[in-house]
Amino acid sequence: MLDLSRYQVLDLIWNFFRNNPAYFTTTGFTSREFSLLVDSKTRFFPCVGGMGYVSSIGFSYARTSSQKTICFDGDGSFMMHLGAIFNVKNHSSVPFLHILINNEVHQSVGGFDIVAKDVDYRALSQAAGYAVSTKILSVEHLLASISNFNDNPKTTFLHIKVNNNFTNNLPRITGFSKLIERFVKINDV
Repeated sequence: MLDLSRYQVLDLIWNFFRNNPAYFTTTGFTSREFSLLVDSKTRFFPCVGGMGYVSSIGFSYARTSSQKTICFDGDGSFMMHLGAIFNVKNHSSVPFLHILINNEVHQSVGGFDIVAKDVDYRALSQAAGYAVSTKILSVEHLLASISNFNDNPKTTFLHIKVNNNFTNNLPRITGFSKLIERFVKINDV
């Protein structure tokens, strides 16, 4: 486990990919924390109210746009729609970075434990057809892995186990329809 919080992981990745074409975030605290980092020019799709759907939406975008796409998922969301990871099968060249941030709790809905703590997410994603499947063991390993994706974008799955610290008093995401309009508008430019 990295002795980092989800927010710290989001911040590290955001600072590396700041001008990336598209970000997709799972529902709950992940979207709310990521919204604290982004600016008005960020192509950011918070999957509010759609627990488990973010990887399907993000992968579909990456496949149809051919743009580097970063998807931040959570362990609860990931397990909710486990079959969605098989969408990548036979599409290894799609520039899709699927980052599973695993804190072993359903944090935004009460903080109760995830029951699937012993899952080998790397082996599971590899079996699903990701071109690259990695369990992140250190910050240096994370930075090397995202750099590899940046240099050679293809379906990549990173499993990052973090502590369950979180930012208190997170603002809720509002103006969802305006965020989506902005996402589409920015991509049309």
